[in-house]
Amino acid sequence: MKINSKVIKILSLAIVVAMIIPSFSFASGKVSKEETVYVNLDEKGAPIEKTSSIWLHSDTSLGKVKDKSTLKEIKNVKGEEEPKIDGDKIVWETDEKDIFYQGKSNKDLPIDVEVKYYLNEKEVEPKDIAGKSGKIKIKLEVKNKDSHVVSMKNGKQKTLYTPFVTVAVMNMPLDKFKNVNINSGKLVSDGNNQVITYVALPGVKESLDLDKDTIDIPNFLEVEADVTDFEMSPIVITTTSEIPEIDDISGTEDLDELIDGIEKIKEASEKLSEATGKLYEGQISLSGGINDLSKGINQLDKNVKGMPEQTKKLDDGMKGIVDNTAKIQKGQEDLTNGLGEAIEGLEKIKAGKEKELEVIGILLNGMDSLDAGVEELKKVPGVSSIAEKIGEGLQKQRMALEGLKDSSNQLIVGAEEVEKGIKQAEAASGQLSVGLGKVNEGQKQILGGISQLNVGSKELSRATGELSNGGMKLKDSSNQLKDGAKELDEGMNKFHKEGISEISKRIDESDLDIDTIMDTKDELINLSKEYNSFTGASEEMESSVKFVMKTEQIKGEEEKEELDIENKEEEKGGFINWLKNLFKKEK
Repeated sequence: MKINSKVIKILSLAIVVAMIIPSFSFASGKVSKEETVYVNLDEKGAPIEKTSSIWLHSDTSLGKVKDKSTLKEIKNVKGEEEPKIDGDKIVWETDEKDIFYQGKSNKDLPIDVEVKYYLNEKEVEPKDIAGKSGKIKIKLEVKNKDSHVVSMKNGKQKTLYTPFVTVAVMNMPLDKFKNVNINSGKLVSDGNNQVITYVALPGVKESLDLDKDTIDIPNFLEVEADVTDFEMSPIVITTTSEIPEIDDISGTEDLDELIDGIEKIKEASEKLSEATGKLYEGQISLSGGINDLSKGINQLDKNVKGMPEQTKKLDDGMKGIVDNTAKIQKGQEDLTNGLGEAIEGLEKIKAGKEKELEVIGILLNGMDSLDAGVEELKKVPGVSSIAEKIGEGLQKQRMALEGLKDSSNQLIVGAEEVEKGIKQAEAASGQLSVGLGKVNEGQKQILGGISQLNVGSKELSRATGELSNGGMKLKDSSNQLKDGAKELDEGMNKFHKEGISEISKRIDESDLDIDTIMDTKDELINLSKEYNSFTGASEEMESSVKFVMKTEQIKGEEEKEELDIENKEEEKGGFINWLKNLFKKEK
């Protein structure tokens, strides 16, 4: 049966809404391929250069992975692995979980971007209006070229376009652009810049046979403003074909299943509306935390500022310690040598005393003979008194020799004890000298470390200054993100109340046949699934693709800015980055 035009409008809007709500996921255990096509455009939107950045990823080691691509000048940008290339077949071998590579492409884009400029209601060339003032108008239009003739279930053929969701971002500084008006999208200001975001669905109206009254999404963005000294920063356009398959209404064959699907969308919308509110609340807390972080960083400048001077003093002091320790070590070595010489002297004294004892022994033996002779003299008449005196004299000599013998023995024993002590002192002194050498070497290493610390403290002082500047930028970006979160929350609430809830209400009141509309929707989802790569992908991979395009800036004769396609993590924060990240796939 036929359905009235109002119901068609409601269903068509529901399908469009379903397609622009992102739902990204990859099945675990497979190799995923994410392709980002970076396109440099001229000021009017014509492509200049196309570079694809590829990310191959797996939950485990990739091992030997077979890829497919028509890219030229392929290079690995985050590793040492080299690919084996045979035509459009590429083989990578790695123990890592990720491969990042890039290459050039001359393939036509699936969409066209056209930018026109008007000054005082007259179309002009971009290069001719740099530095001019007046009433400016910029018109941006995105056209879908990826059309397909599809056989529908009713037997008729229909031209459908692969659904692409496109977001364009313009920045118009307040010091250049006043009284900015737009025909579509959102305009957010942070006090210095005015950021315009525009969402386009090129080809969707044609695919769904929608007229202007069915869904009010203009197929172009028109910006008007009063400009002073015109210059234009690059326009950034992001495009993706990824839309979720809504299982609850895919292949619906009766009214009850459709109604269930719409109700589930309504429930999801309610949850999403609640989530955006929590996002805004969380961003307010984050903004406060970043303010505290900024204060802490400023305090760290203050603390680090004096470190270079202090480390210089420490360096000078350590040099003095090293020099003094070297002198102490030299003195200790001299002491060790002196102790060795003392031992040699004692050895000579002992040797002399031992020879002296030998002489004393000989003399004592001679005394025994003299004593016998005296005894014989005592028996001779007339000389006994003389013999007595001689005997007394010999006795005194004997006592003297015995005393000399005892003192020599004691001296030898004492010398041995002294020698023993000196040898111990010599060994200890030698060990101390070696230890002092090691200490001195360690001190020299510490001194070298202090020189490095001095250099590092200077670098730390410089880096903390940069950190402080970065903290201020982070603070500004966080405030912009807070404004963006607020805008998103307000928009989501309005979208839920005035869009999804109204659709649900009207569907509840309608009696309809949805075969044709749902058939079209299913074919659009199939086209979306099929367009998962720009330059090719292996059938075994789960792949996705998005396009990031950037026009050249308009700024007199200065050097034009090119799109940065280095594989590095984007700077966090800021409303523009938040918009870019809408199309990043979650892992």
